[in-house]
Amino acid sequence: MSRLLWVSLTVLLGAVAVGIYWNYDGFDPESLRGATVVINGLQYRNRRRDWRTSTPDWERRSSSQARRENRLKEVVAKAKSLGAQEAHYVAGDMGKAEDCERTIQTALEKFGRTDNYKSRQQQFIEGKLKPWDQDPDVDFFVDFLNINLVSYVRLAFLALPLLKESKGHIVVLSSAAGKIPWPFLTFYSSVKFGLDGFFSSLRVELMKAQQDVSVTLVVLGIIGTPTIVQSLQNTPEMLSMVAPVDQTAMAIIRGGATRAREIYHPFFVWPLAKFEVLMPQIMDYLATKEVRLVKKSKGYTVVIGSIGGKVPSPNLSFYSSVKFGLDGFFSSLRVELMKAQQDVSVTLAVLGFIATPTFSNHLKTEPDGDKVLENFAPIDETALAVIRGGATRAREIYYPFYTWPFSKLRALMPELLTFD
Repeated sequence: MSRLLWVSLTVLLGAVAVGIYWNYDGFDPESLRGATVVINGLQYRNRRRDWRTSTPDWERRSSSQARRENRLKEVVAKAKSLGAQEAHYVAGDMGKAEDCERTIQTALEKFGRTDNYKSRQQQFIEGKLKPWDQDPDVDFFVDFLNINLVSYVRLAFLALPLLKESKGHIVVLSSAAGKIPWPFLTFYSSVKFGLDGFFSSLRVELMKAQQDVSVTLVVLGIIGTPTIVQSLQNTPEMLSMVAPVDQTAMAIIRGGATRAREIYHPFFVWPLAKFEVLMPQIMDYLATKEVRLVKKSKGYTVVIGSIGGKVPSPNLSFYSSVKFGLDGFFSSLRVELMKAQQDVSVTLAVLGFIATPTFSNHLKTEPDGDKVLENFAPIDETALAVIRGGATRAREIYYPFYTWPFSKLRALMPELLTFD
């Protein structure tokens, strides 16, 4: 009884501490008064082939531009009605480098500074979502990456000099699909995992360089936009999980203003993301909703990842973005194949430092390079570990073994893995 009492008291105190931390984060709305914010907005792209092939190219561009202009004017008017001292818009395609440059240049000309850069998803996939292997439109995937990942990176770098001057904030809108692979969302998950990899690495780069620019990753669940609410009318159990738009907006503003590392909204997204790290097989099962048995006679895919695709590191932002993206795409593809009862396994090999000839030759020219090289994994042992993992249809393999605790620690206690 005494032990139960102590456990109950500990849980209660922990819950109180979490509540205090969650609700009293030092947010002061007045701290945002007069701040300059650059927000890159939405762009709708219809993926249905009949639309793309039956509508003339010039007509698509002109009609899309008109809708975008009218919508941006509405946003500017709304911002002013809510008390914004000034509001301006730039109509353009964030998939184009020149439009990204024009956006930041306009902010500099109009305001003379930038305090916040907020990125949000720019492209939605309309129509019924399909398994990737039934509709492997790689050209669309390249376009999707360019708009939803490359444009984020380009805008962030263009805004970074201004943000360094103002000690500003970068707020990146991501999704639970950027932490948890999900069927029929391979393209989307790849982008969102990639955003996590790039901007988490950029965060530690800025910390290492002692640049006072915060990077906040916003991990969102299902948000009650009109489009989402309309699409979920026939699934009331899902509709009950939708978070109101106004509360979501406030959570994003609060997270950016208080320079939070990550924010999760609604709150249930946080335990799901952590559960994915600790027990990924169970999350795969929940994603597919039923257990699928794998036949040994079927094939398998082995993807060579890296510890840089699990743990962001300074000076590796591009590399981490790619490796995080691979994790998102192929992990989502895995659950798609399970759900479709396709007996093809997907193994992600998370590798640490490997003694390749390139690494070895480089380290031999460095002071104490031979000692450092002793900690690298031999190529032959690494190759055997990769072959073994694929042949046994493992979900993930970590080699050398230290990569496993590092990746788990990063997910559970990310602040501890900030490299100096």
